[in-house]
Amino acid sequence: MGSSVIILLLTSCFGILFIVMGLREGRKRIASRQWPATVGAVVRSEVTEHTGGDVGDAPTYTAEVEYTYVVNGVQHTADRIAFGYDSFQWREGQAARKQRSYPVGARVNVYYNPLNPSDAVLERGSSRYVVAMVAAGVGLVIVGIALSQAARRFDAFF
Repeated sequence: MGSSVIILLLTSCFGILFIVMGLREGRKRIASRQWPATVGAVVRSEVTEHTGGDVGDAPTYTAEVEYTYVVNGVQHTADRIAFGYDSFQWREGQAARKQRSYPVGARVNVYYNPLNPSDAVLERGSSRYVVAMVAAGVGLVIVGIALSQAARRFDAFF
């Protein structure tokens, strides 16, 4: 198998994976716009630090919020702020701002899936995350095609 095919396969596979992940999260975010709301309460709110495996990697941070809510007399606990949010790692200030939006004890609107009330979010609708994932995927596919064409010309030259 030539290098151009390997390059095309690798970058295209990663590109398609990014596109699928972005579209999947986007579909959920769009669906959540129609979900009913109930009032919930924040029971845990903190910023978590994530350190990279490499020496010198700057730490990243995520706001983690847990909340309870009741649907049809059944209490649920969830921790999803928004679809796609968990995949993002932020600088400390960004995560702290998000976390401060949901202090412990705060009453919050919880949007839940009427078909599966344990599936809930605090923020619904579209996100830059979805656009970024799909754009990155498309970019990887385009780069893969360009690199495979360049490798094909290089192989033909030698």
